Amino acid sequence: MKCEMMRLILLAFVAVSQAANILIMSGIPSASHFIWLRPLMYELGKRGHNVTVISADVEKKPPANVSYIHMENLYSATYNTSFREKVDFFNMAKEGPIPLLRLMHGLGLHMCEAAIKSEGLHFLLNYPKDFKFDLFVNDFMVGPCLPAIIMHRFKDVPYIPATSYNAPSTGAPVLGSFAYSGLVPNHVYDVPEEMNFVQRVKNLYYDVFEMITHETNMHPEADRILRILYPSAPSTYTFYKNVRVSFINANPIIQYKEPMMPNMIPVGGLQIQPPHQLPEDLRK
Repeated sequence: MKCEMMRLILLAFVAVSQAANILIMSGIPSASHFIWLRPLMYELGKRGHNVTVISADVEKKPPANVSYIHMENLYSATYNTSFREKVDFFNMAKEGPIPLLRLMHGLGLHMCEAAIKSEGLHFLLNYPKDFKFDLFVNDFMVGPCLPAIIMHRFKDVPYIPATSYNAPSTGAPVLGSFAYSGLVPNHVYDVPEEMNFVQRVKNLYYDVFEMITHETNMHPEADRILRILYPSAPSTYTFYKNVRVSFINANPIIQYKEPMMPNMIPVGGLQIQPPHQLPEDLRK
């Protein structure tokens, strides 16, 4: 099953773009997000593609064909500033859906404002003007701002949004898909799949709130940050046209059954690797 999943992913890359120079961005300062994308990065490098990874996390000894660009300030901007109070995971568990949705939207904008001050991002943006990437893969939970900067700089690069998050409905703004308010709880609304009438009404409210916030706050703010670097850049909305397929960490065996667009490919468990042998002293 694992081999078939990886083969499907690689076929998608070849069929869509015949990629050679691949840019992968892991812009969320979280080891869990990075670890989920890492097998894809390394497998592509193993198969001969030139993979550039721009990330908050880096490894000192990457395999052949994989090189890192470090966005060196994302962790400090998140955990060593006043923003740290907003990402207190113990308190987040007590928050309601509306504060959590606001936090998730604000996190992406905060990451983008920090990233445009990083040496790593500017190193990438200062590549030769005629340099081209054949494919761009990005953890889309970072929001529209950072990927828009990349796609404006490297014109017309095909885009594959991916995420270790396991809620397909989060891809609605990116893929133009639906949020099934009467069927699937919003990704921050902790209720059973078999919602009662009141829960469905609340769920519709949360879905609509998320969509409206995207349009009235997230994208206007993302546009503002994008135009700090590129004053004549179009709206961050316009870059969704670059999307080809999407990879999401979803598996219907362990979560809600949710309809998905044909170009959303579930790759739940992508991060799972073959086990290594125990050290000799433990085996004894």
